[in-house]
Amino acid sequence: MDLVYNGIISKKLWLEQIANKFGDFKIAFSKKVNGQHFYYKHRSIIECSSDETLFYMFEQCNHRQIQPYEIVIDLDDEDSIAGVDKICDLLDKYRETYFCFTTGSKGYHIHIIEKSFVKSIIDRQKVRIELYRIIKKQTGFDIDLQKASDKVLIAMENTPHWKTGNKKKLYRKGE
Repeated sequence: MDLVYNGIISKKLWLEQIANKFGDFKIAFSKKVNGQHFYYKHRSIIECSSDETLFYMFEQCNHRQIQPYEIVIDLDDEDSIAGVDKICDLLDKYRETYFCFTTGSKGYHIHIIEKSFVKSIIDRQKVRIELYRIIKKQTGFDIDLQKASDKVLIAMENTPHWKTGNKKKLYRKGE
């Protein structure tokens, strides 16, 4: 099972596989209509799977909750965008498994796949913050700590960005 959506299988199947393996989580979608941004209610995978009237959420969703097995680094300021390869090089040096995506908007998301999936929520928070600290120390780049929480939704991989219509595409991967 792929831990990042690659667009090869249906989003519905991939999202249900992730929920079956790691537990229920939320998806949502947003879109721009006549210049206005509409953000639709977050729905859980279980809720969407068990109610036929919500099946549309699977194909429309362009946001998903950050998973327990991943650490997401959001790069959207000029300095960190310019240094995305430096951060990826650092992750390569530490032999981390990661997927670096252009967001389809103005920046990059680096999804680091944790080698040990069985950790408490508190440990995951500590691991994420420590990784951010190491990246800042070794590259000089500040990392947005908002993505340190599993509660945050992130733009979905291989899916068009709500603002630009450009897909969030793989830029680089490691390990």
